[in-house]
Amino acid sequence: MKLIHDGFLELNNIISVDNAEVLAEKIINTIKKDKPLFNEDRGWCWALYKPVFLKKLMKEVKIIIEGTSSVKLLPTYWFTTIYTNNSYLRPHTDRPSCEYSLSLNLKSETAWPLFFKDKNNVEHGFITDVGNGIAYLGCERPHWRRPLISKNKELYIQTFFHYVNAEGPYKSFADDNNKNFRNLNRK
Repeated sequence: MKLIHDGFLELNNIISVDNAEVLAEKIINTIKKDKPLFNEDRGWCWALYKPVFLKKLMKEVKIIIEGTSSVKLLPTYWFTTIYTNNSYLRPHTDRPSCEYSLSLNLKSETAWPLFFKDKNNVEHGFITDVGNGIAYLGCERPHWRRPLISKNKELYIQTFFHYVNAEGPYKSFADDNNKNFRNLNRK
């Protein structure tokens, strides 16, 4: 399986553009009274931990990743980041709750690649259209984004869905160890 072998896999048509627009509008309505916060790993952005209206999609994405990996998965959590001008993502690997992940583009007005290093330390960049995403092995493959430079402060909305192997060493991280984080923009 390409996902297991390479550590990342581009997936098209995860959801329709129309569905992505509806979800992006819900996200924008959720954050519209908030200001972006500075996060040293991401720059200026908004962040939402487990927005309820994405729970059903979490289950649908699980089936897609299981089909591309032949691995039975347990859901851990989902997380939405709303990037804007000068946002970035520092190079990193993820915590154990993110063994299998998918980054889904819900809204973008500019091409902004997500980069990965493969097992041979070769850099690969992927630009996804709205409704498309990248499945990846978050604990294994370093990934990042360079600074987003936009003239009109466009929003770039990305939702991340995270899972663990049901038979693997991180299975105890299912449901994110029952953690209940508040949204990062809320005090």
